[in-house]
Amino acid sequence: QTLKPEFVVELGSWRGDASAHFAVGNPDGKVVAVDIHKDDDVAGLAKLNEAVERLPNMSFIRQWSWDAINPIREMGIPISILFIDAWHDYKYARLEWDLYSPLLADNALIICDDITAGYNFDGMIRFWDELPGEKFLNGDVHKDVPMGFVKHQVDKPKRGRRAKVNQ
Repeated sequence: QTLKPEFVVELGSWRGDASAHFAVGNPDGKVVAVDIHKDDDVAGLAKLNEAVERLPNMSFIRQWSWDAINPIREMGIPISILFIDAWHDYKYARLEWDLYSPLLADNALIICDDITAGYNFDGMIRFWDELPGEKFLNGDVHKDVPMGFVKHQVDKPKRGRRAKVNQ
């Protein structure tokens, strides 16, 4: 509610809980949940679809996160919050970052779940360490499994007087 993000993208939405919270928290913003549901998780998919039906500002793309980049890009809205929670593996998290980071708004928040070496989350600490920006790691939000928060900010050149150039 405080940030009032215009566009939130959650990669790895599973049941759509986080996406639904973002949608309820800011009814004026657009929220897109992305998940493949490759294991035929009928209950998780049903819950996600129920959230989409109830929340007019939430939609669902059932694709691999790397394939969903095209429909997300075509929306033409800079991403205010990017929640990376899909594969918990360095190579996939890195791929998602490389694909989605160019679509970030000048001031954005990146949330990364499961920044730990436990639970067979291969390379997530390395992925976290490589991310640029001001970072905050918290183990309380998602009990005992740290979540990372990154402030993404693009500094724009200030308008005004030009610097004098010596000739």
